[in-house]
Amino acid sequence: MLPPHLHERVEPGAPPPREGNAVIYWMRVAARAWENPALDVALHAARALEKPLCVYQCVATSGLVNDRQQTFVWEGVREVETALTARGIECVVEQRAEAFDASRFSKAALVVSDFSPVPSLRAEDDAAKAVAPLWRVDASCLIPVWKFTRAAGGLEEFLSWRAQQHFTVYPEEAFAPVTTRRGFELSDAVDHSVAPVHHTRGGSTCAVARWRSFSGNELSPLSAYLHYGHLSPFTVARETPRLGVLLEHRELAWNFCLHHARPSAFEALPEWARETLREHERDARSSLLSFEQLARAQTGDLVWDAIARQLLVHGEVSAPLRDVWLKALLPWSRTAAEAMSVAAELLGRYALDGNAPTTHAGIALAFGALEQPSPLETPFFGVVRSASTKELEKTLEVGEFERRAHRPSRGSPLTVAVIGAGVAGAAAARTLVDAGHVVTLFDRGRAAGGRLATRAEGPLRFDTGAPYFTVRDERFARWARAWWQERVLAQWKGVIEGEVREEASDLVKLVGVPSMDVVVKRLLLGLDVRFGVDVNSLTRDGSRWRLMNSEGASLGEYEVAVVATQPARASELVDPSSYELASRIREVEMAPRWAVMAHFGEGLGLPWDGLISTVGPLSWLAKNSSKPERPLLGGESWVLHASAEWSRAHLEDAKEDVAAVLMDALWATTGARSQAPVFLDAHRWKSGLTEKPLGVSCLWDASLQLAVCGDWCLGSRVEEAFLSGTAAGARINALPGGELPSQEAPRRPEFQLELL
Repeated sequence: MLPPHLHERVEPGAPPPREGNAVIYWMRVAARAWENPALDVALHAARALEKPLCVYQCVATSGLVNDRQQTFVWEGVREVETALTARGIECVVEQRAEAFDASRFSKAALVVSDFSPVPSLRAEDDAAKAVAPLWRVDASCLIPVWKFTRAAGGLEEFLSWRAQQHFTVYPEEAFAPVTTRRGFELSDAVDHSVAPVHHTRGGSTCAVARWRSFSGNELSPLSAYLHYGHLSPFTVARETPRLGVLLEHRELAWNFCLHHARPSAFEALPEWARETLREHERDARSSLLSFEQLARAQTGDLVWDAIARQLLVHGEVSAPLRDVWLKALLPWSRTAAEAMSVAAELLGRYALDGNAPTTHAGIALAFGALEQPSPLETPFFGVVRSASTKELEKTLEVGEFERRAHRPSRGSPLTVAVIGAGVAGAAAARTLVDAGHVVTLFDRGRAAGGRLATRAEGPLRFDTGAPYFTVRDERFARWARAWWQERVLAQWKGVIEGEVREEASDLVKLVGVPSMDVVVKRLLLGLDVRFGVDVNSLTRDGSRWRLMNSEGASLGEYEVAVVATQPARASELVDPSSYELASRIREVEMAPRWAVMAHFGEGLGLPWDGLISTVGPLSWLAKNSSKPERPLLGGESWVLHASAEWSRAHLEDAKEDVAAVLMDALWATTGARSQAPVFLDAHRWKSGLTEKPLGVSCLWDASLQLAVCGDWCLGSRVEEAFLSGTAAGARINALPGGELPSQEAPRRPEFQLELL
């Protein structure tokens, strides 16, 4: 059925076709319509079986996928869809938010898939094999991967073996550039906190253009194109002989992944490496860094942070720098297993080739795989070859590299004003700064907080906003885990009376320590925030936004504006420029909420730490002093929240009267013996609770370059405020730019010679 150059690329022992309605080519890591062995195998099989051929592409939209990866994939999908349609080949593209469902192949006569040895795709292969005959085809390596034998001795052994292999050179096929007119819309279910890389667009047309203009001696700028199959390795090897040895290195990575179920995990290391790394786990670490500190280049190591910034903004780590950069994680981690796990998460999240075999194998190689023990034993590494970022200072123009790494992938940075420094505003600002933009935040309050506001009265602290929050969405969970590691968060184990026992109530109740507002302060770390500034006017003047305060003084001009306030305030600011956006905001229904803060010299003697009440004026009572790391001053501090109905009826009452009424309700509701508080005050939230959310993650007007966000877009929870803010930031990060920066790392001349 198949000619020799295709037959040797099909996995040996492939099952025979069966009766079915079509041949399906399941396109995943060879997303191109030229020099594609998997596509050619599917075409031959369809002709031989006299069945129609359908090319199936699936774009994942789960919370673990981000804007960067999805944009790159979609650009490739749309181009190959156009090219296949021009050849008369049916192409089906599907978005998938849930786990892969192989049942769609149940009626196929044969499923042909391009193979990759990474764990996630191999798991999908196993699911497909259970419902249909599956032919896995190697469309990515020069020598078919099925010929590979385990290379435990490293590169020299692999190259020696490779030189003895005989294989059919894949026939040359000319590439024809494709103009894709059909666009795509990013799913709102993905992680919006990672921006697209504008200078590295997906698709074979951009891949071939990048390759033909490429003058470097490393594959990093081409790695994502090779990983997703937008660029043919056969063309690269045929027309660029100087890159041949690098393609051989790439095939070594494929070989390594083929023979390890979890190639970037600690278990993939040789026994001697695992043993020596375990022995040095007891070496004293000066600091253990969280995922956020690493991801956002906040380690304090100038060279490491510059490389991390390149990854954060531009989606790659140059190959000559990656090994040293990965090794530097070990002294900042408890164990080598933890360091490798963090490395996989960092590269998997931010690198365009984060799930490539070269990435998985590269992590293992940095920690001793395919190497021999070093004669020199060093702290943390034992006899695994160590390295330091100080070595890179000799070969890297650090200042210039850092400057390029900070420059946005779109070219020039945007100037952005964010009005409101609560959770949503802070998340939007952080998402934009991570992409290299210049952001200024304005908040009329005295300090950060918003939904997580904390009132300070001398040594007393009262969490007048959310008493705690829970985490349900993985897009927010990864940051919550980092804050937990930094001890910004802790679990509140308080007993809540009246809590309905359901799945939501079983979630861990998280609180900021020593107060709720530290979570927002952590998000705002290093950002330009101006508190006590009331933005009274937001007007569009040509191509820029002009901000004015209540006294008519200018607060500056900005290209983009983000309004992250409560809806009533947001509609006032937006209305003069966009009646349409203001009308949408006015659809939101909010409820007011009175909050009373009281500190008692003696405990109230209640058997619980929080109460949910459905009768009387109170709806929620919380013993603030029962939360972890609150000041130990003697007595108890309480925060009382009135119900929405009572608050609405008494919205304009004097706060002294409100405090007196709610104190009486405290004694009546709990039965506790009344006592005069040492401290008593009340705070009015005009928009304390969302009764009818907008139902979308944020609002965005591309023509005005204006975004509006807040928890009220999705609900009332802290997590929803965070997701709304990152969604607003994503709309801005998607804006294309002009001049795009070069991504070749500036190196001293002797380093270029070393590469050659």
